[in-house]
Amino acid sequence: MNTVNLKSSIGFAISMFGALSSGVGVASTEVVHYSVHQVPSAQKQESRRAERAYILSEIVRANRRARHLAQIFQNECVRLSQMPDDAVVDPEAYQGLVDALRAQETMLRRTIAIVGRDEATEMGIMDLHRNTAKARSAASSATLLAKQTTNKPQVVEGAANGEAMKALADRFETELTKRFS
Repeated sequence: MNTVNLKSSIGFAISMFGALSSGVGVASTEVVHYSVHQVPSAQKQESRRAERAYILSEIVRANRRARHLAQIFQNECVRLSQMPDDAVVDPEAYQGLVDALRAQETMLRRTIAIVGRDEATEMGIMDLHRNTAKARSAASSATLLAKQTTNKPQVVEGAANGEAMKALADRFETELTKRFS
């Protein structure tokens, strides 16, 4: 059986997730800290503006990373759907990233609950949550495609027309390719 080596793209996705995770963690902590503390003096107001600018730049950076990660997994889905029939891919690496992205979504939901939807929208946290969800969704699709390489179908004699089944499978593949490319 042919085993396909996808370690380089998974490794890159893991490093990209690490960067995203760091950005989400910093942004979430800073946003909560920023929204909870009231600052009365003029000197502290200037410090607060600088802090807000830093937070916003971290959120923008994390958004960019989340979009990039979603694109990586969408490309992986296309790649996995075009693999030869005898290729085997370990779905565990994808599943680990799905679980980690789900944890990031949970952290972002908590942050949104603390700061409020209006503030979260203004600061870009809602977009970050949406982009993280897109990355998780694409990673879930990649996991399912990878699982299909390990669970080979069993051929069973049946009454269905072989040509009709092939046409159905071809249409499904075309739809997947359109959706993820």
